[in-house]
Amino acid sequence: MKDFDEFRSWIEIDKRFLKGCKKLLFDKDYLWIKDEKLLSSVFVFYYTYYHFGIEFLLEKAEEANYPPWRKNTIIQLINLCQDIVHEMNMEFYEENIFTWIDDIQVQNIIRDYSPITEDSIKEYIMSDNTNLLLKAKTIGYMITTINYLSEKTAFAQYFFVGGLGLLMGRTFEELFSFISLNNPTLYKYLLYIKKYISKGFHASGFFDEYDSNEDFDNDPFYDGDPLYYIHRNFFHVKTPKVILADNEISWKFVTFLNGELQIYNPKHPEGQGKYKPFYFKNQKSIKAFNQIKDYIINKLPPIKAVFQDDIIVGIEPSSIESINDTLDVLKRHTENVAHISEDIHKSEREKLLKHEYTQSEVRNYINNKKSEFLDSLCQLHLDDYKIYYCLENRVNSDLIMAEEDAFIFTIATADKETLLAYENTEENRATYLFICDSKDLEMSVRSLADYFSSGLVNKRETLGNKIKYGKITGIKKLIKITHSDEWLREIKSEQYKIY
Repeated sequence: MKDFDEFRSWIEIDKRFLKGCKKLLFDKDYLWIKDEKLLSSVFVFYYTYYHFGIEFLLEKAEEANYPPWRKNTIIQLINLCQDIVHEMNMEFYEENIFTWIDDIQVQNIIRDYSPITEDSIKEYIMSDNTNLLLKAKTIGYMITTINYLSEKTAFAQYFFVGGLGLLMGRTFEELFSFISLNNPTLYKYLLYIKKYISKGFHASGFFDEYDSNEDFDNDPFYDGDPLYYIHRNFFHVKTPKVILADNEISWKFVTFLNGELQIYNPKHPEGQGKYKPFYFKNQKSIKAFNQIKDYIINKLPPIKAVFQDDIIVGIEPSSIESINDTLDVLKRHTENVAHISEDIHKSEREKLLKHEYTQSEVRNYINNKKSEFLDSLCQLHLDDYKIYYCLENRVNSDLIMAEEDAFIFTIATADKETLLAYENTEENRATYLFICDSKDLEMSVRSLADYFSSGLVNKRETLGNKIKYGKITGIKKLIKITHSDEWLREIKSEQYKIY
């Protein structure tokens, strides 16, 4: 951070921009906001001095050997920064910058380090490293924010020189060098910083007038112009590979066990000899996480381990909270159904079954799913009967649960028997036809919905035996029809048997 300069930067702006007006008054009615020069000068003061702290600035203003009129102006500006200007700046970020920075964590860090300047970026670079990918992303967006502000009238006086530095690349190279010298671990993530600088420029509209096929690297027109530094370096940026520090371990080397994590040494991933895996106790861990980790491990921060002679001997305390957060994320993608209350299931099912759909509503739903099977069942459904919605809980032997939508149609009925069709909205799920007693129709529908939305494991595989031994109330027979070219013919054949 720059040293405090006794308000000399402001005085130079005052002399040059406001011509040292002795009657300068930033009135409490805030009429100065409508004056472009006064508004710009307020933001110059805010961006130059706010980070030093209000109490410090007021103390320095009292100590300064300035004429009363100048000291009074400075005190007015300090109080404005505290009372309204910081809030105005935050509102500007909300309305103009956070619309293209959609990461809540990044937004919160930018709020904490505002106003965003080269100095505040350097302060953040020097802060403790936690999640380096998040830090790289935030720095990339901070740098883009500076460029964005340099083009806005109210900020132009402060950012003008810096804006030229950005366009010609000096600011970028200085910040990259600063990272290299002051945070070498973060410097390994330089490609990620550049990636998010590029995303920021594209999202903020900087490249809107350029074609995606534009070649800034090989076109001599662009290559010879120093003002095209940003275009050459950030219009096209390849997605970088993750570069881990020596003590960081990717989650691909982790196997989940019940009650503990099995962490393999990346240098010896087979765990042979003395390089056996390290076991980290954590009751949140379950084997089921292994089934889904491949879908999200690229988004997870690496584990920081303690090594001794290339052997993992522990986990760094700073990484334990991150591990717990990761296990919480994985838990949200799975559900151990053994711990779900049956009473809760029943109340939820009762609520779902009360939601009955008309053929029109189901067809609207089908338009989104684009299922020819659902569409056909809608046409076969008898208008005098309700279409029921069911939430099917698919639970495999590893207790991985997935929730899928399904509907129960009534497609044929006679004096004694009724034919129900159960159809899941997923294309690769077979259709089930059920024959029940007509007098028990509503009870049979509820019984089916109870069964499919329950926490039982491998429900479809055991459905036949459940019906055979009378475990599903009211259902007399099951017919399974796979999705094939013969599907509709088979459905109609069973339909005619009822009539």
